[in-house]
Amino acid sequence: MHRCRPARRAPTPRAPDLALAEAEAALDAEALEPGAAARAATHEAARRRAAAAVAAAEAEAAAKPAPARRKTSAFVNPVLAPDRTHQALLARYRRGQLDSYRGVRLKLMAEELNARRAATEILAFDTVRDVIRYQHQERAVRRVVEEMRGRALLADEVGLGKTIEAGIILSEYVLRGLVRRALILVPAALQRQWRDELRIKFGLNFHIRRRGERFRGHPFLITTLDTARVGRNQEEILAEHFDIVIVDEAHRLKNHRTLSYGFASALASRRLLLLTATPVHNDLRELYNLVTLLKPGTLGTAGEFRRTHVARGDKRMPRNPQGLGRLLRQVMVRTRREDTAIPFRGGRPRRCSSPSRRPNAPFTTTSLASCATPARIRTSGRPPPAGT
Repeated sequence: MHRCRPARRAPTPRAPDLALAEAEAALDAEALEPGAAARAATHEAARRRAAAAVAAAEAEAAAKPAPARRKTSAFVNPVLAPDRTHQALLARYRRGQLDSYRGVRLKLMAEELNARRAATEILAFDTVRDVIRYQHQERAVRRVVEEMRGRALLADEVGLGKTIEAGIILSEYVLRGLVRRALILVPAALQRQWRDELRIKFGLNFHIRRRGERFRGHPFLITTLDTARVGRNQEEILAEHFDIVIVDEAHRLKNHRTLSYGFASALASRRLLLLTATPVHNDLRELYNLVTLLKPGTLGTAGEFRRTHVARGDKRMPRNPQGLGRLLRQVMVRTRREDTAIPFRGGRPRRCSSPSRRPNAPFTTTSLASCATPARIRTSGRPPPAGT
């Protein structure tokens, strides 16, 4: 018996393509206005005169003998030094290859339309495949993209789709043209799962780095934290610039004294997503370390954080949950199972035993410290040790 394959949907146009199409329509309408042809002819004549002047200057410079070179310092200011894009533009200018008036107007209008749309619309929602859209995931994506500028701690409870949220955020930045290089650090057992989900659901082709392979050959790369942080691999990665870095099981970065934390803090990336269901294990300092990776200074210095936000006698309990929660909302998104309408096998999860909790109450750091502590959760068939 043959299975009927669903019809493939036509690919959704990328954001720059949509903006260019709208800009072209606007310019076509503008061309019908009185005097439009005369203005275009004037600008085209000016462009030709500029190209001719550049060509004449180049010919005159080529005819003159080259002056003797003076010895100069090899130092180049990295801020003032042009990158490859600027060098290509300068080379085009020297050759007189200037864009037409319509081309310049088209690009400027497209950029304006794209920026206007970026502030109000999430394009990736319409491009994902085989994904059920949940409200808590849509809220998380909007908060990360619009408020947190792509640097966030995704701390939803297990089973609520942190991977899907990260994939939508990544896809959104790719559609906007803001991400051209991406690095994903995951446990070794999850590398293929991440690669397959990103390819099937988001149309993103990631390469799993093999032993002995260089890190420069692939713009979208998946590897493990243990591989990336050591020896020559670390040197290669830190020498590169990634538009976004995603770290799964980010609670492995909780200790600021480890090699993994030092490597993560040295990464050159404008956007950083940390995924973990348990950002606090035994000490709120672990949460402080993760937040500092994302947005240094949000919680002050380590000493200020401990004096202001950690209760005496219990390192897992906040002294002022409301105040700490307001600060955490700048960089962290956390949704609990009981706050969603998603059915789970085995019934609804147990409610927190903290006396400050009530059904459907908003998230506080108290619930994070008391409900997400692995010491209180059985992770194997063996009975828990005495005293837990």
